[in-house]
Amino acid sequence: MSPCKIEDFKTISNQLKELLGLDKSPVAIKLFIDEEDAKEVLPKADDKIRHCQRVFKAASEKVSCYATLEEQQCQGGAAVLGLRDYPKPLKTGKKYFSLGRFASQGSAIHELSQVPKVETVMSAVGYAPLEDAEFEPDVIVLYALPEQGMKIAQAYGYVLGKRFNASYAGIQSVCADVVAGPYKNKEPNMTLGCDGSRGTTSVKPDELVIGLTAENLGCMLNSLESIMNKN
Repeated sequence: MSPCKIEDFKTISNQLKELLGLDKSPVAIKLFIDEEDAKEVLPKADDKIRHCQRVFKAASEKVSCYATLEEQQCQGGAAVLGLRDYPKPLKTGKKYFSLGRFASQGSAIHELSQVPKVETVMSAVGYAPLEDAEFEPDVIVLYALPEQGMKIAQAYGYVLGKRFNASYAGIQSVCADVVAGPYKNKEPNMTLGCDGSRGTTSVKPDELVIGLTAENLGCMLNSLESIMNKN
């Protein structure tokens, strides 16, 4: 759980935007085991779109909602978020092989075996601009330029003395790379996106996507402030 109080999220969001110069809101993401818990803090989505589209809408249009499997258009994204098992065409590698993403089904299967996946069975995913979040997020997603991503990497190492190890493959980026990965591994990650997340949203060609663990949000913010004050 995040050490921050819910009433602090507006301040934290504003500080992140100001320190990094972000032009979109940080997005609070929460995975709900029980849908009833989601209903208490968010309205249910009334459309069926991809997870990556919903994250982008929260960042750029400030849309808050929760979505169950029924409201998730991308079933691969739904699978890595714990809402369902992988569809057979993905599990067997057939889907990505047929799209020309891999030289063989074997390569596709091997790659998918390394994709972060939430193992706990979830009922819903919650989305909100961080400043409007009325729940404690599991992950915070940022749309950032490379220089802003550099500052995040510097802040990560400022106290911990650790390198920021980005892991991505150009597939399942906003679902697996920056939500399922940080949720499961308790480490931040960044990704360059994928065909789905770039093709169905208005993310800029020079933007990357970063997933921060909510547990370390306060430390990350303090480190950013220290770094920026020394520049």
